[in-house]
Amino acid sequence: MSRFEEMCKAFGEARKAATDYQQRCLQITAQLVTGFRKYCEIPAEEFEIVPADKEPEGETKYHIPSAIQFDSETGFWRIGIITTLRETPNTLVPTLRVRVTIAVAESEGKTLVRLGWDSSPREIDVHDEYQCKALYDSTVDRIMQFIAKKPQDLVEKPISSKIISLRIQ
Repeated sequence: MSRFEEMCKAFGEARKAATDYQQRCLQITAQLVTGFRKYCEIPAEEFEIVPADKEPEGETKYHIPSAIQFDSETGFWRIGIITTLRETPNTLVPTLRVRVTIAVAESEGKTLVRLGWDSSPREIDVHDEYQCKALYDSTVDRIMQFIAKKPQDLVEKPISSKIISLRIQ
């Protein structure tokens, strides 16, 4: 085998490994996003999938494969989800759009998940329903904590915009 053929073979193997990694992370992300929506019983019309670092453009509808992005600095695959909340489920206004970023990676055969406000990832077995529900509950708890903040609380201790983003419409 020539040196050129060795380089081509190495490239082919590296590309296959990267594609396999992407597919595994895509499947894990799909499982977590779908699981979160089902666990919280969020109506489909109140739930959006978006790229992690981009606002949806007009009526653009994203699906997980078109919204997921690779972060080359961290090695995580990232995606955004937006849940539209209302004062009661049947009212039209006002609404609060809650955006959460989910990042997924694998390391040494283990799945790592980092939510937008976490500085470090948590290991999770996505086949363990208890662990998935704990992740979903911690996400809801964090959203509830943010919603409960009073304006006067923000004056004394500003909250980083990286924690969670909310927009009232």
